[in-house]
Amino acid sequence: MPSTATYTGDKTGNAGFDIAVKFVGSDNRTYDDSCGVIPNPLSDVGELYTGGSAQGNVCVAVPRWR
Repeated sequence: MPSTATYTGDKTGNAGFDIAVKFVGSDNRTYDDSCGVIPNPLSDVGELYTGGSAQGNVCVAVPRWR
């Protein structure tokens, strides 16, 4: 899923360490298992300073329910 992160703090932030992406399934459970290797991951973005913005992909494995 393409995502954008904008840092609004006072010092610096790192999208790879400071952001956790989770999904809530139809079973009302939270899922946060990674998908493995993805193109242009948001986690590869370096430090962002105040007002800095970055784009990248995130992926979370969610079980398929029938």
